Amino acid sequence: MIPSQRIAALAILALAGLFTAACGGGDDPVALEFDVDIRDQSVQGESRFVAKNGDTVSLHFSVDEPSLVHLHGYDIEKEVLLGAVTTVTLNANMEGSFVITVHSTGPGDEHDEEEEHQDREDTVIGTLDVHPR
Repeated sequence: MIPSQRIAALAILALAGLFTAACGGGDDPVALEFDVDIRDQSVQGESRFVAKNGDTVSLHFSVDEPSLVHLHGYDIEKEVLLGAVTTVTLNANMEGSFVITVHSTGPGDEHDEEEEHQDREDTVIGTLDVHPR
């Protein structure tokens, strides 16, 4: 191969690499943010949140009544107050489909972190699906 052909071939490979990265073909972890608006114990809009292993996922919860949200599998539970946005941020380091549930706490309903949650009814509001990278 003559030098000008080699330079042209390298330039084409470099451009192909840039194009792949610009189109989302890069496989580096990314930061993902999802707004989760819960009304009447259900999500308004998309309820399936997709990430890849290693991504940082932030779920921003807002509610129409005081509630507890629980991301199963990662075992993260947060209280979400009316009029506030509560953010759950995690490193998506486990692959699979993880259920997100909500439980209305209602006015005056005290939540005890040590309490067994057998007496409350959780409503499934969505899933976090973590795929292999």
